[in-house]
Amino acid sequence: MVKTTEAAAYQMGAAMIVRAARPSAWRWNGGQVVVEYRMFLTRDADCDNVMKVCDDAIFPALDINDKYALPRAMSKEIVKSNPRVEVTILETETTPAGHDKAPSLPSVCNACGAVLGKG
Repeated sequence: MVKTTEAAAYQMGAAMIVRAARPSAWRWNGGQVVVEYRMFLTRDADCDNVMKVCDDAIFPALDINDKYALPRAMSKEIVKSNPRVEVTILETETTPAGHDKAPSLPSVCNACGAVLGKG
């Protein structure tokens, strides 16, 4: 699949927001990561495609191997204004031996970068 210019630009911006919102003490515990997506779009789109573009920005920014991702489309709405994708990242309780449990990441709005609270 060929990435559009718009998708590449979105990924760069989203990755910057994710890096800025990442708590300094947080580190991935090596386990599975649940990623919940709430989409507010100005036109209909395939949820899988939206999540893939976001995944390709989020996981490298957090140094997470995306093979451990468990993406979930929680909702999709068509809106007239304020389009955005709200993402909540939750680590599973599965922690490999020898790793400390890392704190949860906050939810971050990909459109504006607002921190929405702990996941």
